[in-house]
Amino acid sequence: MVRLKDIAARAGVSVMTVSKVLRDAPDISAATKSRIRALAGQMGYVPDSLAQGLRTRTTKLFGLVVSSMTNPIFARIVLAIEERAHELGYELIVSHTLNMAVDWRGPWGIVVGTSGSLLSSPPFNIITGTDDNGDTYISDRPAGVERNSGRGATLWTVNLRLAKAIAIGPTNLNLIVEAFNVFNHVNPTNYIGDMQSPLFGRPTSAATGAFGPRQIQFGIRWDM
Repeated sequence: MVRLKDIAARAGVSVMTVSKVLRDAPDISAATKSRIRALAGQMGYVPDSLAQGLRTRTTKLFGLVVSSMTNPIFARIVLAIEERAHELGYELIVSHTLNMAVDWRGPWGIVVGTSGSLLSSPPFNIITGTDDNGDTYISDRPAGVERNSGRGATLWTVNLRLAKAIAIGPTNLNLIVEAFNVFNHVNPTNYIGDMQSPLFGRPTSAATGAFGPRQIQFGIRWDM
């Protein structure tokens, strides 16, 4: 991995000068910018978008969740999105989901339904926690480690639904009970990627929403 101090040593300038050139700072001459940018390109320097995000407080990163990468149509769509994202300077995180549902009609007309969801391991960045390239940011990745190379635990949840229809004349009264994440499985997220942290590789929170803690709701529906 080419670092700013590598470019600075080759160009005979300070690391701060290289950093300013790559940020297009106005106090650096056009000739110096041209020379250092050409040298950075020759050396194969790739900007660290994580460090840029810390500086600008923005991120050019978005996620895409697909149900199955084995579907050739989805695979082509994801590839096209990824290529276009890179053209625009964005990075893409892809996760896969697997959803299944089964219904069973039991005694007394009670319909039992169950469904499950599986989300592939969420990625996270691994950083050294030190300023290895001298650009004043401690978000440098270890040599040979790509962005989003860390992987957390797979997220999963199981839901349950009970329904009973009661005939009242020409209408039906439906009594419904639904339990989401019926086993109350904790799905960890937001992993620590700083290698200097004693919590490196550990999650800092639990998922919410579809993969959040158990919820139970009751409902009544009247079919006229």
